[in-house]
Amino acid sequence: MPHPAFLILSLLALVGAGTYVATELRWRSPTYCIERRGQVWNGEAGALPTDYRPQCPASSSYRAEVRRGDTRVEQYVTSGWHPEALAEQFKAQGFRELDAELITPGLYEVILEKSNGKVYYLAARQGDATEITINGQR
Repeated sequence: MPHPAFLILSLLALVGAGTYVATELRWRSPTYCIERRGQVWNGEAGALPTDYRPQCPASSSYRAEVRRGDTRVEQYVTSGWHPEALAEQFKAQGFRELDAELITPGLYEVILEKSNGKVYYLAARQGDATEITINGQR
């Protein structure tokens, strides 16, 4: 029978390897930037409506910034043109609108603020869908 210390070290190595693999898989996932599934902005803006699909920017530079903790980003897609829907959820949770602008007929931007920082919200028409990108500091 193996020595108990060997068994403990083996178990610790397996746990460490499993944690490493799970972490690495997150960064390779198409939803790497979503920390709390089903929640907008980690729950600070409420629950994600069922007709919104989470995704993350495909850019490797964005992925690296999020991984380092330099920025936070979430991205969602829904059918139709609904540029303000998730911004309204932020406001309902106490975020204050600093600026909002319909830049072009298919591009809407809002800057929101709460005591813990600013959130930059951009809704872009993508064919018959709306893609919303939300970013800010951690």
